[in-house]
Amino acid sequence: MKASQPLKLRRLTEERISASVFQMASFYTRHSPVKKGKGFLMEQVLSADLPSYSCWTRSKDGRFFEFNSETRLGHQIFFLGSREDAETRLVRRIVRPGEIAFDIGANIGWYTTLLSQLVGEAGLVYAFEPVPGIFQSLLRTVEKNRCAENVILFNNLCGADCEPGLIYEFPRLHPGLSSSRPIGNESKIEHRVAKVTIDDVVQSSGIKGIDILKIDVEGAELEVLKGASRTLGSGMIKAILIEANEERAAAFGYKFGDCLDLIVGSNDFWVYRFLNDYSGLSQIASAADIQNGDNLIAVLESSKKAELVRPMVRI
Repeated sequence: MKASQPLKLRRLTEERISASVFQMASFYTRHSPVKKGKGFLMEQVLSADLPSYSCWTRSKDGRFFEFNSETRLGHQIFFLGSREDAETRLVRRIVRPGEIAFDIGANIGWYTTLLSQLVGEAGLVYAFEPVPGIFQSLLRTVEKNRCAENVILFNNLCGADCEPGLIYEFPRLHPGLSSSRPIGNESKIEHRVAKVTIDDVVQSSGIKGIDILKIDVEGAELEVLKGASRTLGSGMIKAILIEANEERAAAFGYKFGDCLDLIVGSNDFWVYRFLNDYSGLSQIASAADIQNGDNLIAVLESSKKAELVRPMVRI
């Protein structure tokens, strides 16, 4: 019994040192005006031989998220206080109180909680996250941020049909890379998850319109859009925020241009990409105008969203 006391003390000391290292690194990366080297510092701290550290971390705009150094869950928010700044600014600009939002691939809830705040008491957010462990983090985050009153959570895959689905976690990779297709020879954990379509959710819930649809599903974007074909064609979806991921699209057997063709072919959507310097948007005419990893916003031209987006267009 006595021999275990020094071990416990040593462990406690190591944990305190680890916490201090992470907290000091976070303070620097959040507040230093020098941008160069921040990514390197983050990677060095996350890869260091330190006891794992987890906490609730607060974003620059006051929201709370879980951080776990071992899984890297929420690491961008912990170190930088935000993520996807240009996209977040656009969402703030175009989403209004009382609107309906869908967050497909909600992960830990960056957009779910943001949308919840923006649509307010009169609006609703439908958030879908299939990975069981991440879904539990999302649930805690929604409750922590007092968003439960206007957020409806689904521990489901979104797809083109309602057949049973699979989602893979990759323990050695960031949790946000979970996908319905394997990644090369990466070790994986398989989860069987029920699948739903946007069309079915819209019909069963009596939804009259989706003011913004955000999709980030690591290659399954085309499947999600196919499952929303009826809703897209009816003009019920006003804006779509989506990532162009050619590498993961290939794992599903298609090119990302197929997503653009489906969106533009379904209705009068205009598509824009975020400029590399984050200064605004550039309208695209075809898939040749985008780069892998670009985030895009597709807007129904006849909707009020088009009026809100238009001042951001630079090219």
